[in-house]
Amino acid sequence: MSADVLAKRALVAWGYDPAAASLTVLGEANNAVYCADFPDGSARVVRIHRPNHKTRRWVETELALLAHLHRAGMTVPPPLAEVVEVTGDDGTPHLCTLLGALPGVVKPALDWYALLAHRAGEYLGVLHLAARSFDLTSGLDRPQLDADTLFSPATQYTLDAEGESLLAPYTEVFSRVQSRAADAFSALENLGVPMQPIHGDYRPDNLLWSHLMPAAVDFDDCVWGSPAYDLATLWLFMRPHPRYEQLKMYALRAWCAAVSLDESAGLLAACEGLVTARVALSCRWVAGNRHHPALAGRAEAIIGERMAALSAG
Repeated sequence: MSADVLAKRALVAWGYDPAAASLTVLGEANNAVYCADFPDGSARVVRIHRPNHKTRRWVETELALLAHLHRAGMTVPPPLAEVVEVTGDDGTPHLCTLLGALPGVVKPALDWYALLAHRAGEYLGVLHLAARSFDLTSGLDRPQLDADTLFSPATQYTLDAEGESLLAPYTEVFSRVQSRAADAFSALENLGVPMQPIHGDYRPDNLLWSHLMPAAVDFDDCVWGSPAYDLATLWLFMRPHPRYEQLKMYALRAWCAAVSLDESAGLLAACEGLVTARVALSCRWVAGNRHHPALAGRAEAIIGERMAALSAG
């Protein structure tokens, strides 16, 4: 069954007339995401979650965090309805969420320049400050990413036996990366960087730009972790840029200023350690999504290439 049929069923569950909505695909890499445009000019974002991937309470926690950030004045997609579950013709249940649509366009990392890097870091810092006051309430949950759990089945990166077998040849590499990550988390704690709710996938293609101001979308991987993990993720996906080292520092300094942290060699080293961890974690994502059309037949080669880069580094 095509995901747009599920999206229309979800719209019915929320009380909308699906015949009045024009659906446009926004993304299919993980979840199926659609923009539903209505005749009155309004738009909604319908997200069909990949089945058996995240629990209802994990999704509900994401929506609660988004509502909290929206109330705090952050430009994030506000939740517009409760989570609903729709069933495909094969009987598979799918969790669905409805979010407000934000204006703006994605600017690929290769098109970034100093001002964009500065504002991405600044926005991230303000986002972290707003997220610190979000309290975990009864019945809500999200996994925690720290040195002990980063690559464990306790996170959303849980793999089946076939997925684990793709990573089995790289046990030694993962061990070294985890040791470096432990040093990074320890250093961040000593620097006064608290564990808190974070975006979890703060990368250029999850930022929408409007009038040169960013807004973060896709909080699907939000977790309890170090804010520096979000900064490390941003750095990782900025790496192909020919002026990467300069842009990286623009983002770091703006983030530090926003969260009242001193830029230091220790902070820089800790963030670099988390970049390494983020590369290793991406291999778990590839292993878990190996059957996606964009990865089919290529997962083993992609993992091997990334693991070789980690070994060389």
